[in-house]
Amino acid sequence: MGDRNTAKTVAIAVLAMTLLLICWAMFSFLSAPPDRQTEGFQGMAWAANIRDLPELKLIGEDGDQKFYVREGESLEIHGIVADNVVYGFYRGRFYSVMVYFSSMASFNQVRDRLAREHGSPFRHDESGLRLFWTSGKVHILLTYDEPLSQGRISYFYQPIESEIEQDEKSRGGAPSAPRS
Repeated sequence: MGDRNTAKTVAIAVLAMTLLLICWAMFSFLSAPPDRQTEGFQGMAWAANIRDLPELKLIGEDGDQKFYVREGESLEIHGIVADNVVYGFYRGRFYSVMVYFSSMASFNQVRDRLAREHGSPFRHDESGLRLFWTSGKVHILLTYDEPLSQGRISYFYQPIESEIEQDEKSRGGAPSAPRS
């Protein structure tokens, strides 16, 4: 009888540990911070029409691409404060964000945060100052220019980025690499 009670106790302990492990894993998954850039950025959905965003101010254009800022915007992202944020639109649809910052310490902090959220970058140059990630339909490019002491986090909505590349090919231009 003692062996049977011992076996039951061990079985119950194993079952309890398994259930605790499953609950911990589910809690960890559910409580993980969402990847805010997969659906859009700062409340703007990818592919949103510029007509629906009157708070943006046009600062430049290049053919079908137009670039905007939100005047007075102060943005903290990945634990750093941005110097400037530029929003890109192609044929009136939101497809890119460029977040500028100005220190190597900020670059290191963003790099480490992106690596925790998205894993190791899938491409980088020898300097380690140009790193790429993909998150759903969003390409992320992190760069740092040492002589200028300026870095940038760029987000590109891949469906529209691909459309731009196809349009450039059909016009006879070389497809553009992710803008750096």
